[in-house]
Amino acid sequence: MGVFPDQVLDLLLTRVQIEERGRAAGGWKYKALGMDFNAISFMSVPAERKRAMVNRCILALMPLKFSDDSLAKIFWSIDPVGAECFRAIAESLENADSFQATRIEHLLKHSPRGPIYAYGELRKIGAELQPDSQAAAIIQGWCELADQQRQLNEDQAP
Repeated sequence: MGVFPDQVLDLLLTRVQIEERGRAAGGWKYKALGMDFNAISFMSVPAERKRAMVNRCILALMPLKFSDDSLAKIFWSIDPVGAECFRAIAESLENADSFQATRIEHLLKHSPRGPIYAYGELRKIGAELQPDSQAAAIIQGWCELADQQRQLNEDQAP
């Protein structure tokens, strides 16, 4: 994927838009990401390009109502390790309103390593931010809620 990663991302984002329009009209047969999606790898893309690509995914996520799960898969496929993804999430939160923050949090819930891992990694990024920053406050709030949910789940486990 080293030569044209942005063009591949354009194609995938277009497919998500087509899926979104179809689902909004009640058609759920079209899937933006078929079996062939697993053959796409962005691993060889340089880190600085990955950052721009995951930022594009965050922007594309905002208007979605039905296809955000497909977009989350694309987002995490760009940087499976997650370093650029978590940095992009933190940067996006700095100027996000409550709607945008909620949409961004959807990405964490769809992390391929699971939300517990995602919140843990984001907590590390949040600790590096200025304590009075908006992003740090949002991240701290999310992590506290995730901790409470995890505790509830553990308390309810047989």
